[in-house]
Amino acid sequence: MNEIAELVIARVVPRGDGFAHWRGRAVFVPNTAPGDHVRVRIEGVRRGVLRARVLAFLARGKVGAEPFCPHAASCGGCALQWIARKYWPFLKASWVEAAFRPFLQAGARWRGVAIPTGPRRRVVWHGNGRHLGFFGRGSHRLVVPEPCPVVEPRLSAFRAAAEARGWAQARSVQAVALQDGVYLVGDAKGLAPVQGASCWAGRPLRALAHARMLAVALPTPHGEIRVEVPPGAFVQATRRGLATMVKTILRWCAGATRVGDLYCGFGALSLPLAAAGAEVVGADADQAAVAAGNKTARRLGLHARYFAMDLAKAPDLQAFAGMDVLIVDPPRAGARGALRMLGRLVPQRLVLVHCDMAAAAQDARVVASCGYRLRELVALDLFPGAGHVEALSLWVLE
Repeated sequence: MNEIAELVIARVVPRGDGFAHWRGRAVFVPNTAPGDHVRVRIEGVRRGVLRARVLAFLARGKVGAEPFCPHAASCGGCALQWIARKYWPFLKASWVEAAFRPFLQAGARWRGVAIPTGPRRRVVWHGNGRHLGFFGRGSHRLVVPEPCPVVEPRLSAFRAAAEARGWAQARSVQAVALQDGVYLVGDAKGLAPVQGASCWAGRPLRALAHARMLAVALPTPHGEIRVEVPPGAFVQATRRGLATMVKTILRWCAGATRVGDLYCGFGALSLPLAAAGAEVVGADADQAAVAAGNKTARRLGLHARYFAMDLAKAPDLQAFAGMDVLIVDPPRAGARGALRMLGRLVPQRLVLVHCDMAAAAQDARVVASCGYRLRELVALDLFPGAGHVEALSLWVLE
């Protein structure tokens, strides 16, 4: 299929593609904004949907804008640069609202706008032997934006420093800026340490010279606590985003004495609750993250215990029965398996965290069928410029 067509973009869907119709079929068109009139080449079908490439803009929609990064058309990281920044919070909120619309009954709190949270502090670069950069959109072609306008500036400096030290031989390099330093984590052996960073490499990970464990500072009702983050562990992409999530969950969990945390990682969302006086039990498949959460709990004298458990394989969740609050922060595919056990766990309140709105809608249906009602919904923009949004939802047992 290789046809030329003229389309009007009806809307932009999650992940950032423009959506239009052609001959009665749906077409995804990247690098566009709602209302754009475009001439495109229909290039084929992927995942059951026609895909097209813009050849020319015949007219721009009211929310359209010129990209602020010269690499926008080639880089795979910022699908929304063809939309003016001021509209991003409303667009991303519309994705969240669409996922939860059947459950937004009267009385449910919903702001209708995604909260901006600042530049990204976590990136993954890929190496081609000479350079570190990002994969191009839908390809493995390397793009080297210097500097990248949507990440914390010091990460761009570390990208250049790591490249100079030979880290481009790694297939992937994760860089994370935390409160007390920057992690560089590469998947190749024989990498040299980069000055100023805590460097780890290989599989399994090995500390390079002078590497140390880093931490995040998280809010609690009594001030901040320092929570250890092991190298390679998942941490939310922006500083303000994680802090906003924690503060929201602290408010939602006020008065709770027993809290469960599924997909807990190193305890970022539940250790602040333990610091507020709750007894916390958590589980995650990442053994290093679980060990770090337990280490922090012991150091701070908190009543929190975390267990290594593969939650995708019908786990035994009896330790989580009867909680005041159950927090569920699953990977992109959602938590349908664990949530099907709600009828036996029956927490009084349920906090869901989702980064994929299709999975969010799926999980919301399961939760509602178990007798829970949506009380509050929050959208966070943790990936400025990208076609992703984070949703936090509070559910109560009726």
